[in-house]
Amino acid sequence: MAMVREKQSLPTDVQKAIQTLHDIYGDHSRAAEELGLSITYYRTLRNGRYRLPERTANYIILKSKDAAAKVKKSTK
Repeated sequence: MAMVREKQSLPTDVQKAIQTLHDIYGDHSRAAEELGLSITYYRTLRNGRYRLPERTANYIILKSKDAAAKVKKSTK
């Protein structure tokens, strides 16, 4: 029998960062690609099926801020 992992909720700042990346890149697959993560790994993190390492959480937040700044700069 397969072991089912308990779903973990993401911190609010990570949820916002993931949503920002989705809004900028148009879908989660492209966001994962831009982060350099596999689509499968990104999906498991996003859906709370795998514990999100603090370092990865910080990376996602940093990359979303960077992407948002680039979009803001290009619209000026």
